Amino acid sequence: MSWVKRGDFLDPPPVLENQGRAERAPLFLNSGDKSPSPIDARTARRTQASEILVDAIRRLAYRDLDEADATGCPKARSRGNRRLVSASRVAECAKAKMIPYRCKNGHTWEVQPMGCGIRLCPRCEHRAAYHVEERLAFLLSKFKNPVRMLTLTLRNYAIGSLADMLRELDKSFRRLRNSTMWKRYVDGAVAVFECTVSEERGWHAHIHIAFDGKFMPHAEVRAAWIKATRGEGQQVNLKGQRWARAVACRYLSKYTSKGVKVGDLPAELVTEFVEAWWKFRTLRTYGTMFRLKYERPAWDGVHRCPECGEPGEPQVPVFSWAPCPDSKAAG
Repeated sequence: MSWVKRGDFLDPPPVLENQGRAERAPLFLNSGDKSPSPIDARTARRTQASEILVDAIRRLAYRDLDEADATGCPKARSRGNRRLVSASRVAECAKAKMIPYRCKNGHTWEVQPMGCGIRLCPRCEHRAAYHVEERLAFLLSKFKNPVRMLTLTLRNYAIGSLADMLRELDKSFRRLRNSTMWKRYVDGAVAVFECTVSEERGWHAHIHIAFDGKFMPHAEVRAAWIKATRGEGQQVNLKGQRWARAVACRYLSKYTSKGVKVGDLPAELVTEFVEAWWKFRTLRTYGTMFRLKYERPAWDGVHRCPECGEPGEPQVPVFSWAPCPDSKAAG
């Protein structure tokens, strides 16, 4: 028997991602206010995109549970249950309202509540992009040589073949990294994967790479990429050979939130995109950049006024979850 029945969308327990590490902002910071309020155009678009995403996740969950009922596969049942919980988290995240704050000098501002933390969530994607930008800035600061940029693409794949395209892109890039050319010029690299779609031309994939190494002749790179993709490589673009680190960081980070927006997709493509992109890692490191860990600065738990810098107080009840300081000792 499944512990989640069809039609039952349970509220998940709070996820304590920072337990056992330095104290950071809690995953959930919610005013608890989900009452109707005037909706601007931006909020309406996010709400609509959230509904589309929730429907797609639930559709995939029901498919997994039907497969589990037919075959008795425990992995399919577990995957379906996890997807139902994720759908519930996105749905609740979409209902959260901005939290008003006020400092002692009378300044007021609003703080966006911490949300579900799911990358595809329309409310959380910008926060996720900010965290990626922080990590990119850290990684690029470790380069020993000037930052050099490279963009690689594959030919378009037809609608319905997104998973195959991402699999082939991953294999092709692995073959390129194992080539003599790559090892001769590149010491370490940071790659950001991007996906675009058109109903006429189908799915299109890009890899935007910042690498630490020597100058690479365009002809050699193109020949190696065509060989690695077995003739499917479409374009190689060496976007300048020396980039300022801050400029390269902004350039790469914009693709983490640019990509495909769930709300902009035709209804028939949403499920395919969510299934293929859900677990696909869009930021990867290689060579000397591999496994370099970035520890975000500890959050002091205080929201400060953007005008005067004074601590602010929430004007509505705020409920947050954070790890108990003695939880590790008690365990």
